[in-house]
Amino acid sequence: MLPFLDPDTPTDGRILEAGRYRIPLSDTLSLDIDLPTGTEANGDGMYLAFDQVILKVEAAGEGYGVPRDPCYSFVDIAPAGVTVADLVSAIRKQPVYEVTRLAPVTIGGAEGQSFELRIPRAYDSSSCIDSQVGLPGKPSTSNNMSPGYVARWWVLDVAGERAVLQTYCDGCTPAASERMVEVVESITFTPTS
Repeated sequence: MLPFLDPDTPTDGRILEAGRYRIPLSDTLSLDIDLPTGTEANGDGMYLAFDQVILKVEAAGEGYGVPRDPCYSFVDIAPAGVTVADLVSAIRKQPVYEVTRLAPVTIGGAEGQSFELRIPRAYDSSSCIDSQVGLPGKPSTSNNMSPGYVARWWVLDVAGERAVLQTYCDGCTPAASERMVEVVESITFTPTS
């Protein structure tokens, strides 16, 4: 296992060598992940970028949910319970999002749901803040994206703690997207002591 956090090296913009890394998600949960050479780490490991594909990994506790108004108030998040079903249901009910059929999934022993989330290209976001739409998240970590956004999401129950993984890219190749899915499939979860 390679050390991810080094007190003498900033993590933002850090280019990693190939190997298995442990990334803390919360005070009680970490994930172990196989990363290819050249992966760029940002946000203390919340964002991992490789070959134009970004993987966002985070714990999705009680404050995680869906923006009440994804056009005008990205960080006004309506919390979506504590279960995988609670969060998936809240995402599917947001009219701006298009969500593909849910697929049951197991990643590193954690069970949950996988789906593709889209903001349709035809959605008129011209009156939205920055002409973008807010995504599910926490007030401190939510993102906003332009119409045309397409991402694969995994919402998992890790021993009673919810985790969300999402991959997205703009104009990347199918091979690059598939490579990042392989990275996701390498994940195992570890309690943080």
